[in-house]
Amino acid sequence: MNKKRQIPNAGHWLILCALLLAVALCSAAAAEETQVPLKKIKFTAKTYKISPVDSLNLSIKLTENPLFHTETVTFESSNPAILNVTPSGFATVPEGIRNGSVTVTATSSGGKTAQCKVKIKAVDVKKITLSSKSLRIHPGLSGSLTCKVVPKNATWPEIEWSSSNSAVATVDGEGIVKAVQKGTAIITAKNPDSGKTASCVVTVDRIYVSSVSLNLKKQTVGTGGSFKLKATVKPAGAGNKTVAWSSDNPSVASVDENGKVTGRSAGKTVIRAVSTDGSNRSATCEVTVKEIIPKSVSLSPKVRTLDPGAKVRLSYSTTPSYSSYNGSDFATWTSSDPSVASVSENGEVTAHQSGIAEITLTVGPTGSRISAKGQVRVRSSSPKTVTVGAVGDVILGGDPRGSSQTHAKLKVFRKHLSSYAALGNDPLDYVFRDQALVDELKADDITVANLECALTNEGRHQNEVFLFKGYPSYAAILPRGSIEVCSLANNHNDDFHEKGIQDTKKALAAHGVGAIPERGSCIVTRNGVRVGFFGMRVKGSSKPSVVTQKVSALKEECDVVYVFFHFTCTTKSTWKYGSHERSMAHAAVDAGASVVVGAHPHMLSGIEIYNGAYIAYGLGDMVVGGTNERYNFLFRTKLLVHEGFVEVADPTVVSIYANSSKDRLSNFSPIKLTGSKADACISRIRSRSAQFGTDLSGITFVR
Repeated sequence: MNKKRQIPNAGHWLILCALLLAVALCSAAAAEETQVPLKKIKFTAKTYKISPVDSLNLSIKLTENPLFHTETVTFESSNPAILNVTPSGFATVPEGIRNGSVTVTATSSGGKTAQCKVKIKAVDVKKITLSSKSLRIHPGLSGSLTCKVVPKNATWPEIEWSSSNSAVATVDGEGIVKAVQKGTAIITAKNPDSGKTASCVVTVDRIYVSSVSLNLKKQTVGTGGSFKLKATVKPAGAGNKTVAWSSDNPSVASVDENGKVTGRSAGKTVIRAVSTDGSNRSATCEVTVKEIIPKSVSLSPKVRTLDPGAKVRLSYSTTPSYSSYNGSDFATWTSSDPSVASVSENGEVTAHQSGIAEITLTVGPTGSRISAKGQVRVRSSSPKTVTVGAVGDVILGGDPRGSSQTHAKLKVFRKHLSSYAALGNDPLDYVFRDQALVDELKADDITVANLECALTNEGRHQNEVFLFKGYPSYAAILPRGSIEVCSLANNHNDDFHEKGIQDTKKALAAHGVGAIPERGSCIVTRNGVRVGFFGMRVKGSSKPSVVTQKVSALKEECDVVYVFFHFTCTTKSTWKYGSHERSMAHAAVDAGASVVVGAHPHMLSGIEIYNGAYIAYGLGDMVVGGTNERYNFLFRTKLLVHEGFVEVADPTVVSIYANSSKDRLSNFSPIKLTGSKADACISRIRSRSAQFGTDLSGITFVR
């Protein structure tokens, strides 16, 4: 007999749904409390090698996803007298140990174990040599010796310096030898660990000038124009290398104590440089003075920013530099708005009220007059302020292809997170685990970075030598490093096609991070200031006119324009920038950008100041795996919005290292540098800024 199927009423459905929901919630809660066991653990290497003076961060590999287990792993040394290992895996060698071998055991809270060997080996100094075997130094002067230690990787390469007769010559810890009085002394360099030595015989005696030469033998200069003579005195070790300057006819051309020659009236004369140590060595330059009409004139700098009531005397230069009409008697000055800033007949500017005044200079004879323009910007009393920091390349992942163990692989990035999670940490905290660096990143209102990877689950990709990919969930890492805006205008934004670009934007938006698209903008408001970020991949075919148009349009919408370029026209692995990159950066400033920063070559570059704006051409790699150039920096500026203009203030450089371990290559976990290590990074920035002729005295270098 067939029974009719009973259909439950609405009340029955509600009861059933409630029961199912309760079961699901209980199951979820139980799952959260249940510890997912590790099946297997192993060290990232079977054998590690360490110097007695180094430390080592031991790490393990996991077969499980780090997000799905909660076990911890502890480490233990088989012989702490040879190698001390903390429970977290930080290994150090006790003082006095030169060589040895120990076994380190890793144990998970679930009882799984793994072992590795750690070998300690010292490298002994075999030989030392000095840069010179003999020196001759004038009394009261100094010379320098450098010491070469063989091999270069010696464990204890320290050198102790000594003098056999400190009454004749002394030596400091850096090999600087100071001559005291006439005589002979032997300077010895000794490696205290090996006992190896090297010596130099120092003779202290009076050294006279043997010759004087000038950089010019003949020169023509305009009436009122000037040029500089430079005297070279030999030998370099002469006791007194000063020269006395004189002119045979000062009414035609005069010369000051520094060798600056000024044309006075038409004619010819001879300028002389004579040694003053009694040797009477000399050199001469024949000077012809006549009218030379300048071809162009320029103000330097072109932009001056003043407080109301302040005064400044403007200066100018002509091309050629030695042309006539180079004095205030030949110049005419005018201001476009004397109520903002007025200018006197001798070029002295007085600031009156907030705004911009254009100053025009005109020089030259009637019928051949030329002019130049500059700006005087007068500050307001209470400007709106926003602080923006910028960092270079950030890659949250890597290449997903193949089984290679290179540092730039996606699976290597994942293993770093896994090892960090195995120690009981949140794996997404791994990248920005250096609190000192995070504090610096939080010190500004907005931090912008170059995100050089796609955050996507898309599998289709371009056929490129390098691909950079991370998962959408990795976008949560960026706020932990206080990164609020990312530029996607780079050569890896489309590694995974348009789908990858859109997935990346969605992932960033889900975590409150703004995205700057290729040749597009992102506007962020902080402290009542609208900051417009523009991004562009600069190729060899890119036109400055495109930048001018885009930046000018964005300036109409914002209080401040900040530009992030990706200089793909620049050869990789070089810090040098050519005329094309500079013309693009200058075009951005001329169109209204207050700060321009750049990336791509995976090396930090220099800083240029152009018309009141700052250009940091290469910030370097911050979060990456595999790079050999590990120095990079945070560039932070305060932007003051005045009436009609933006002032860049308090430029600050924070040195960063892309590697928090002793590995040769970087490990996706940057750290802030301090002390001598920061000085090494700062030195690179200074030397690489020399190509732009930038005065870096106004920049604060954090160390």
